This record gives sequence, C-alpha cells and structure tokens, in this order.
Amino acid sequence: MMKCLLLDVDGVLITSERFSKQYQETFGISNELMLPFFESEEFEATHNGKGDLKQILTPYLAKWKWQGSVEELLEWWFRAQSTPNVKLPSVVKELRAKAMKCYLATNQEQYRTDYLRKQLGDQFDGIFASCEMGCQKPSFEFFEKVLEETKVKPEEIVFFDDTQKHVDGAKKLEIKAYFYTSFEDFEEKLQLI
Repeated sequence: MMKCLLLDVDGVLITSERFSKQYQETFGISNELMLPFFESEEFEATHNGKGDLKQILTPYLAKWKWQGSVEELLEWWFRAQSTPNVKLPSVVKELRAKAMKCYLATNQEQYRTDYLRKQLGDQFDGIFASCEMGCQKPSFEFFEKVLEETKVKPEEIVFFDDTQKHVDGAKKLEIKAYFYTSFEDFEEKLQLI
C-alpha cells in the first residue's frame, strides 16, 4: 500500500518555461550571455547548500541588463517560474485527505526553496530540497534521506519526475518511480498502484 507521494517541482508541479528562456524573451538577452551563470560551479554549489545565490548572481546583473537589485531579480525569477500544473493540487489534496503523505522532492537553492515553501507549504507535508539535504537527485544519498525522514519503506513511495536519471536513481532504492509526461499519464499510473 502506498503511503507517500513525491513530486518533482519544475516540469511536474510547476509548468512555466524556464526562467532563463522567459528572461531572454522579455529583456532581449542572448542565451550565450546567460549560460555561463547557469553552467558555473558556483551556481551548482547553491543546490547543495554551499553558496549564496544572491552573491554569485550580483556580478551578472549588468551583463543581463537588469536595472534593479538582486532581490528584485530573484522576485521576478521566482514569480516568472511559478505557473502551477492546475490539476495536480486537487489530486494531492485528495490523497492527503486519505492520509497519504505528499512531499516535493527538488534540486533547488535556498531562496527559491523558501519561496516554494511560502507559496506551497500548506499544500504538502514537506519539501525535500537538495540545498537543505546537502545532496541532489539522483544520488543514492538523497533518496536514502527521504526514506529516513518519511519513515516508510521504498515500496510504499511513489515518485514522479520529468528527468529520467532522477527516476532511475529512485528505482535503485526500489522506490516506485515514474517519468512524468502528462497529468493524464500521472492519473493512470496512480490508479494502478
């Protein structure tokens, strides 16, 4: 019997275009100007809780033609990338009403994690964020920590992610993990469990 649902954030719960794509379209910035930031080791480190996004982003503001503060840029970023998958919350609500624990499982830095917690915190039982766990999906360590925290067996968890290597990582611990393609497919798979 399933006791726990894990959902990825971007591409599953949040359906917005990536921030970088939206920013490029809005401000006429090329991908080549933005890519060095997103491919940097400093940005990657923020996802493990080792680095401050505001500090590493500040040197890029002028290059990206941003006129405001770094705080205002983060606010724009998080709002731009927050369009919800409108059908998922009602399913989560139903499952929680039936005593199934529902969590977000995301590779995320701290400021966006805080934003997600404020926006979605009451809809879920918690957020497993890489920046707070010190490790990322698809690592064995990430899913092991989820199992420790939820106190459920791997076969009692169902996990949906839109990145295949994250699905494969969860399966290594015998978690029922599925590649997320659409809400309809998600519903079908839930009914089979």
